[in-house]
Amino acid sequence: MLLVGLGNPGIRYTSTRHNIGFRVIDEWVNELNAEEVPMKFESQWFECIKDDKKIRLIKPQTYMNDSGFAVKRFAQYFNIPLNQIVVVCDDMDIEFGRFRFRSKGSAGTHNGLKSLIKECGGAEFNRLRFGIGPKPDNLDAAQFVLQSFNPHEEAIIPTHMSLIRKSLPSILSEKWEQVMQALNGRAV
Repeated sequence: MLLVGLGNPGIRYTSTRHNIGFRVIDEWVNELNAEEVPMKFESQWFECIKDDKKIRLIKPQTYMNDSGFAVKRFAQYFNIPLNQIVVVCDDMDIEFGRFRFRSKGSAGTHNGLKSLIKECGGAEFNRLRFGIGPKPDNLDAAQFVLQSFNPHEEAIIPTHMSLIRKSLPSILSEKWEQVMQALNGRAV
């Protein structure tokens, strides 16, 4: 199984809304006690074995809009089919405090997901969208996603992370219905 967090590399992007996928991967790395492996395929990556299953977690370092290049190379090298990939990303069209988990679907307005669909040749990967919206009318999309969370939002993120950590066993067991029931529409 491959768990992918979408974001942008570099310290200047660390606390931005667009990097929430990286933050979720960091949470899961800690939860699984996964070990970091030397960078490969333009990705920071970690791995562990859980219930006799190899789990790989990556944070592509290609910048958001080209995430598909790194994920494709990684998945091909390790022969990981699309339905064994879970992608975590931000979504400005979902209210902050809500999640949406789907087993497949469109990219919507998300350029990182568009890149994955294009490069990987399909949309049959699982995705966990972390709501960061709504986008204020006075900002364009790029300005909004590259902003840091406000102090109130940042104070609530640990509660979000706790919910996401609790859903990890269901994700690793591929119990997608349970993941959807636990997270979809959930408001914190």
